[in-house]
Amino acid sequence: MAIKAAESNGVVPIEQKNMLKAFAMEMSISPVYKTDRDTEEIINELIENSNEKELKIVLFEILGIIVSDSVLMKRNALLKTWLKSAD
Repeated sequence: MAIKAAESNGVVPIEQKNMLKAFAMEMSISPVYKTDRDTEEIINELIENSNEKELKIVLFEILGIIVSDSVLMKRNALLKTWLKSAD
């Protein structure tokens, strides 16, 4: 799911790649930066194979990926500037 979150806007900046790499290292697997797997399939697999604590960890990791998205941050900064100028 972290990969899907990173891919969500079509750009995977270095900050997100670094987080994905850290997640992979934590799990002792090779880093993956792109997936063709269906999101619904991934969610169903997570639900079937994870307990509540693990699902919360996944959620926080996804939130970390989203927050690290510099493209999203730049868009938010532009939106804030635009909203301030509209006052």
